[in-house]
Amino acid sequence: MSRPSWLFRSAPSTTGTLAACLLGFLVTGCVTPSFVDRAREEEPSTAVVIDPVVYQVHESFRKAPPRCVAVLPFKSQTETDADGAAVPTFTAEEVERVRRALFAHLAPQRKRDLELERIDATLEAMPASERDDLRAVGQALACEAVMTGTVTRCGSAFLGLYSRVHVGAEVKILRTRDGELLWEGRHQAVSHAGFMPLSIVGAALGLVDAAVNMRAEQLDRVTDDLARRLVSTIPDEADYRYVTAETLNLRAGPGSRHRVRGKLARAEKVAVIDADAGGEWLAVRTIAGREGYVSARFLSTEPGGDTSAALPTS
Repeated sequence: MSRPSWLFRSAPSTTGTLAACLLGFLVTGCVTPSFVDRAREEEPSTAVVIDPVVYQVHESFRKAPPRCVAVLPFKSQTETDADGAAVPTFTAEEVERVRRALFAHLAPQRKRDLELERIDATLEAMPASERDDLRAVGQALACEAVMTGTVTRCGSAFLGLYSRVHVGAEVKILRTRDGELLWEGRHQAVSHAGFMPLSIVGAALGLVDAAVNMRAEQLDRVTDDLARRLVSTIPDEADYRYVTAETLNLRAGPGSRHRVRGKLARAEKVAVIDADAGGEWLAVRTIAGREGYVSARFLSTEPGGDTSAALPTS
């Protein structure tokens, strides 16, 4: 199956002078990424749109939306070494971080998902010759679609008065029975910091700002931005609700007699995945992927719904 050249071409090099970087930051630092639907419009020139979220929902997805999507292990972009062999550009840890972020944002959708540990164990138990066979993988996982991806960017650059953290990926969803492409997307999320100094004080502040941007947790935040933006382009028919109580117990079963698994905060967004016979208790999944039951009376379909229940409930 051929893959579209617009989606899988190599990104340009990030080399350049400090002045060019600072100028680029001034131009793009506060720009919200644009979303480009390839089914409706041509991809714009990078001179017009910086780091767009480029995606396409294929007709095969719209005709038969997958009810289950398994997020398979991602791959790293490769480079050629001195002997002509292809070697991964990024570490296994960096690649897995992106995969887990995509899984976390896909989990709240109404589609049935599979825990990554279960997927990895199933693949490990399969004969090596079958791990690239989508039909065999789909049968082993009992799942009709898989998400695969390649990490294309992951790293940072610190140039004294300017720093840049970036994570990029190319991702697609394939139907397992025939390998048909259902959805695809690519994006590079970036965090810039620093500014053009106009004084000694400005230079010091720019240095501090650029250094703070290099903290380890910033890479996690940028990875999360990447995953959130890509997954937001995948159609979802989930029934989302918002917590109206100040805190709400997430229970193991429908009813206050069941043990408490955790707490939900007011205005927290959850996806309804099931309801009891009377509709008084709803099975929900949080954005972080936690599942449990909550009282339906403390959920609203609007983010700013009734907040009269201000005390911990149910």
